[in-house]
Amino acid sequence: MEAIDRQLAALLRESIGRVVGEPWEGPVPVEVSNRPDLADYASPAAFALAGRLRRPPLEIANELAADLTTHGASMLASAEAAAPAFLNLRLSDSFLAGLVEETVARAGRIADDGTGAGHKIVLEHTNINPNKAAHVGHFRNACLGDTVARMLRRLGHPVEVQNYIDDTGVQVADVVVGLRYLDVPEQGDEPFDRYCSDVYVAVQQAYAADESLVARRAEVQHAIESGEGELATAALETAQRIAACNLATMARAGIGYDLLTWESDILALGFWQTAFARLQEQGVIVAETEGPNAGCWVVPFGVGTVETEEGTVTEDKVLVTSRETVTYTAKDIAYQMWKFGLLGRDFFYRVWGEQGDGSTLWTSTRHELEHDPSAPRFADGERVINVIDDRQSYPQQVVYDCLRRMGFEAEADASEHLAYAVVSLSVEAARELGVAVDEDARKVAMSGRGGIQVYADQLLDRLAARIAAASAERAETDEAAAQSGAPARTRPSDEEAAETAERVATAAARYYMLKFGTTQEIIFDFEDALRTTGETGVYLQYALVRASGIARKLAAGDAIGPRPSPAPTDGVPDADRALLLRIADYPRVLATAAQQREPLALAKYAFDLAVAFNRFYDNTPPIVAEQDEALRAWRGGLVESFRHVFGDVLDVLGIPVLERL
Repeated sequence: MEAIDRQLAALLRESIGRVVGEPWEGPVPVEVSNRPDLADYASPAAFALAGRLRRPPLEIANELAADLTTHGASMLASAEAAAPAFLNLRLSDSFLAGLVEETVARAGRIADDGTGAGHKIVLEHTNINPNKAAHVGHFRNACLGDTVARMLRRLGHPVEVQNYIDDTGVQVADVVVGLRYLDVPEQGDEPFDRYCSDVYVAVQQAYAADESLVARRAEVQHAIESGEGELATAALETAQRIAACNLATMARAGIGYDLLTWESDILALGFWQTAFARLQEQGVIVAETEGPNAGCWVVPFGVGTVETEEGTVTEDKVLVTSRETVTYTAKDIAYQMWKFGLLGRDFFYRVWGEQGDGSTLWTSTRHELEHDPSAPRFADGERVINVIDDRQSYPQQVVYDCLRRMGFEAEADASEHLAYAVVSLSVEAARELGVAVDEDARKVAMSGRGGIQVYADQLLDRLAARIAAASAERAETDEAAAQSGAPARTRPSDEEAAETAERVATAAARYYMLKFGTTQEIIFDFEDALRTTGETGVYLQYALVRASGIARKLAAGDAIGPRPSPAPTDGVPDADRALLLRIADYPRVLATAAQQREPLALAKYAFDLAVAFNRFYDNTPPIVAEQDEALRAWRGGLVESFRHVFGDVLDVLGIPVLERL
């Protein structure tokens, strides 16, 4: 469905053409009115016309209002000019009734306008080094990436979601060193990724006391980079086990992927060598023979080397070190080229497994014999979005600049870094984790090496436990009331209660991660994150549960027919109008949020829509008991409209829908 503001802009453009006497190509601004008592929408278009027509803007606004009154009657109930020169537009009841009918007929999919059809987007997110469990910072990355992918898909874009697994980094080598050469406790019942997180912390501490371990690290790292030998096999198996744990954590929150890409495959299949040759051919990189980067291949930037009090420094970016180690940025250049289909090389692919929604998760492999010929065609994106925290902004810009220097200007322009601020810990959260905190500290940075972090599973577990405890308390209250003669309510089984608690926990955790803007640092606090009242995912779920309850009661009483009823003959009540206008704003909000890659806009809209529904509910007599059959049918259709659209909004946000709470 086309957004209301766009429909009004098209109507107003035609009106301007009639007033001006020729087609109008200039902007036609239309916005939601901040004075709902005066109008549903407003436009300052007359100001833009005043200079061209050399007439007072209010006079032009009055002329436009008169024209719209004549030619826009099917959509508008009124069009009025207001000082200094605004057009106030109010939608007609028949148009509003048509909105209800369309939203119900389309089962809430009113934002799916198909504008993105055919424009494939490759979106990479999560990207956890497979040496540890996922913490809340990784969880923020995944929630942002997953929600952006959902928004783009709802607008019709083919989106391929990739999760890059850096299994050749030094962090994996550290865990292998700890597991093989350090006297660490047995795993026990602890999940493997959490166990390896502890091993990683232990080995960092051990390096300072035992230099032989540092030599072991170099040995393991060399084996991993070569991809050969028993150490390389052990490292890959460790990384795969940890990655499987990370994927299970994200699956709890409904986060899935299309493809896992492994850094070891990028190296083994010659991706970097191909990119390296292209960079050399185009003169993008140079071999330094002197200075701090002697023996390195670098991308020259700025003025080169500069002498400072701290010594010789350089703005050039190293891609290959003097020890022939390929840096992260170098591998990212090859990977970015492959995403656009520029590399001339490809992975082999095999099935990793089935995901919670029934979709297939594929993984890259370096082994041709493992290749599944039924694998989809991956990469070849027309646009690439990389969800990486803002500390990596410079390396990302180096990658895009290298594409441009190689002559891939269109692809460089189509490369996006969706940067987001990191997650830190509140002083209270850090102390709860047993971290010593300075008295004047406002926050505490998370540290994998120091073991200062909140795991994503830890957050979800605490939320589920809190919700389960509240549910058990309500059950005891209901049982006591039933013994006193009150009607007994159906009590869910333990399995059903646990499943509901998990789904509510997902809603709370995801909304917490989305209600902050991408540029806003999250200072994680347990009490704030574990809230289930106020602006939370649970509040959103409850609004939909309430609407579903009304719909069930109306359907049981045959109070509404198969299609929504026309608007009441004496006009759409204010409470109904306010709710319907918020419902109708969904296409505009989604398009804006997707274009800006900002899930916060959709999260805030979801909360505002839930508030609008609850106000409608609180200020309207019980619909099921409404004696006026026409009004009851109309409001039943309005509730259905909300239920469908709001359910679609929650689906895009990745918030599970519940029939009962």
